[in-house]
Amino acid sequence: MEGRGRGIFSMLSVLILLNVLQTCASKKGPPNIVFILTDDQDTVIGGETPMTKTKKLIGDEGIIFRNMFVTSPLCCPSRSSILTGNYVHNHGAVNNSVDGNCSSPIWQNQSETRAFITYLKKQKYTTFFAGKYLNMVGTCTF
Repeated sequence: MEGRGRGIFSMLSVLILLNVLQTCASKKGPPNIVFILTDDQDTVIGGETPMTKTKKLIGDEGIIFRNMFVTSPLCCPSRSSILTGNYVHNHGAVNNSVDGNCSSPIWQNQSETRAFITYLKKQKYTTFFAGKYLNMVGTCTF
């Protein structure tokens, strides 16, 4: 997505997120949790530069972890670790392909069933997801 298309997509994403937050805020029940995950934010290569407005509108009002490390420099293994709380050798997503266990049927039937989102659903939270889940995902079980 180039230039204007990227801006429209970003604006639409923020509007959807705000609508979801407003809906959730009007409900009684457990506290709301908003978890926003971005990747490729390496400060050395300027990965945060395209996120200036997002940081101002959302990040400055929440928590930003400034000294973070990942279990793997690849998207799917790293996201799998974030979703499950497990290291790569435990969840088995070793690369960004289905053969590498990125959202493979094995991952969906084992690791995904223990992901924090699944736990939140069992605790009667309403969950919402927008954006890229795992690189090779076809369907999401949430």
